[in-house]
Amino acid sequence: MGREQSLDATWSATERSGCALAEVLPDPQTVDREERIHREMDLARGLAALPPRLREVIIARFHRGETAAHIARRYGRTQQTVTSWLRQGIRELRQMVE
Repeated sequence: MGREQSLDATWSATERSGCALAEVLPDPQTVDREERIHREMDLARGLAALPPRLREVIIARFHRGETAAHIARRYGRTQQTVTSWLRQGIRELRQMVE
């Protein structure tokens, strides 16, 4: 498994967006096992429902630990565009899991 970005980690100063994936999921230590399983299933369904590009940038950023700058280079876009995609994806995920 590749490098994993902590869900409660904040973005670096160059990637500030006012939100983090931790805002979508509660701290696993604060919920019981059954609730955590339901939240993980909700997150999986939410990720599957996202447009492919938003899903890919969220996975790249939070699962693989890639920076917005690295993702931007891969897509041939600016870092600001990628952080905008991340904000949009997190916003949509939050709506789906609430």
